[in-house]
Amino acid sequence: MKRWIPLVSNLALAAGVFALYAAGIDRGFVFDDHEVILAQPAPSDVGDVLQIFRERHIVDLPYYRPVTRATLLLQKSLHGADPAPFHLFNAALMAALALCAYALLRVPSLGIARAPALLAAALFAVHPVASSCVYPIASGRETALPALWVIAAIWGWLRGRPLLAHSALVLALLSKEQAAVVPAVFLAADLLGLCGPARRAPREWAVRYVPSVVVLGLYAVLRAKLFGGSEFAAGSLLGPLWSYGYALQVLIAPTRALVYEPEIAVWSSIPRLAAVAAALLATGLAAWRMRVERAPLLFWLGWFAILQLPTANLLEQEARFDERYVFLASLGLWAVLATLASQGRGMARVRVATLFCGALVVGIAAGLTSARAAYFADDAAFVGQWHRSSPDSLDANVHLGRVRLIQGRLEEAEGLYARAIELNPGSAPARLGLGRVLHETGRVDEARIEYTRAVALDPRDAYARFYLAVMLERAGAPEDAIRHYREALRRKPNIAEAHFNLANLLERGGAAREAIEEYRLALHYEPGFASARLNLANTLSKGGRFEEAIPHYLEVKKYAPEGIAPRNNLALALAHVGRVEEAEHELREALALAPDDALTRRNLRWLADRREQAGLEDPQTRETGTR
Repeated sequence: MKRWIPLVSNLALAAGVFALYAAGIDRGFVFDDHEVILAQPAPSDVGDVLQIFRERHIVDLPYYRPVTRATLLLQKSLHGADPAPFHLFNAALMAALALCAYALLRVPSLGIARAPALLAAALFAVHPVASSCVYPIASGRETALPALWVIAAIWGWLRGRPLLAHSALVLALLSKEQAAVVPAVFLAADLLGLCGPARRAPREWAVRYVPSVVVLGLYAVLRAKLFGGSEFAAGSLLGPLWSYGYALQVLIAPTRALVYEPEIAVWSSIPRLAAVAAALLATGLAAWRMRVERAPLLFWLGWFAILQLPTANLLEQEARFDERYVFLASLGLWAVLATLASQGRGMARVRVATLFCGALVVGIAAGLTSARAAYFADDAAFVGQWHRSSPDSLDANVHLGRVRLIQGRLEEAEGLYARAIELNPGSAPARLGLGRVLHETGRVDEARIEYTRAVALDPRDAYARFYLAVMLERAGAPEDAIRHYREALRRKPNIAEAHFNLANLLERGGAAREAIEEYRLALHYEPGFASARLNLANTLSKGGRFEEAIPHYLEVKKYAPEGIAPRNNLALALAHVGRVEEAEHELREALALAPDDALTRRNLRWLADRREQAGLEDPQTRETGTR
């Protein structure tokens, strides 16, 4: 065979997958992206990156995925909140996954021919279930990146490279919890004789698996040290039955439209079950008639079963079913088909028919995946489709209510939250959302009741406490507001506005030192928070810390170049440290912007009268309210 054929095949596979997903570069951030990316500070130094490895992936969930999270936040530090580079990274990641899957399928002991392996790798990467691992930035990468490490680990194991296998296993574990079952795939390969003789001495088995045991043990210790335990509760014994049934339906009979995190009644379909049964029967008959070697087939069936176990509802999980749970396991089914197709490679007609059918299936799958991109255009498109496909889903009603609230469509938002409460009266997010709508429409007393109910239903809900604190603050109960702000921030430290509001209350109460720290935290989580920066500068100035205040005033000028009050306060701070000419320049610019501003004229007179002794008198700096 000509040497250039494998190179061209690999390039075509990678380029085709990348082009498919990169075509939707204009999509925005959706759903979890706001929490995992936009609400998080971008790391500015090595210490910030290391801190990622000491934190949960999401504050109130038992997920530890520092490698995945680091890639997202490092990207944010490079190009900010522009979604396009994130999408391109995910498209490139899926192209790399296709290449790794192809390399794994071509491991000699698995016996898969080149063309069937290429088609199976392509189907793995462009099947509609893969779209949920690319189009949503955060949740997509949380699935695709660990899948890359898992495939690399198993390739290394099958190729007799244990160091590579265990290095990739470490990266996989630090990318997503699902990788904990990878050593079971190692064991399956060994027992089936795909990595050498199936029979080994007990000592040899022990030595071979010591690294895997050590890696999993250290991972368990790390989680226990960081989070105090696994935090995973037992699920249902029937969970795997439903999960594997769901997986087979979405893989063999996928829907054109996105059906996100559906309940059983939404995804279970008699026609689709019939299609699944027919496909499985045909595959089984083909395997029986061809007398295919058992070991590779059993390995791939084991792959499908083992790699889906962590999300098969043996443990309680946030959502019972979703297509991204099926993605990595799906390679097992496509590999079974590729294994069967490879058996007929000696018969020209069979080979041509197989390749034609395989290419047709890949093309149809790619078309469905391309159509799915529209559902990830933005939050409104994503959550709107979620609600259309699952109108009785509590979460779909709550999240669409949030979108409608942001859009200002308050009547629709109220109806959606009311429906969510009808579905589950004990839903804290639904109570919180209804409270926000009531608050926005001026029904303050009703809003306070809903906020209070939300806190009572879920004391861990940081946002419920935050909005209750806002209402208490405006109702003239600062001590109660401070208590709820502090509790909200204890549970979710990255709410910049909570830090800001708390700082304002502390500053008014005379606790300037604590207020300064809270303003700094608000800016840590939202560096562009101009009101927090201005109030920090004002508080520093009031305490005589003018040198510290000046850089913050200068930064505020960038955000609001026509602001009069910040220029006046900057001028006074400059005057107090002896930079009188700069102070006068700022005041002259302020006067040019607002010739009739009395404060600027008064400060100019003050500066003119005291040019020789700037800083002996301290005019009161102007304050700003909450934004």
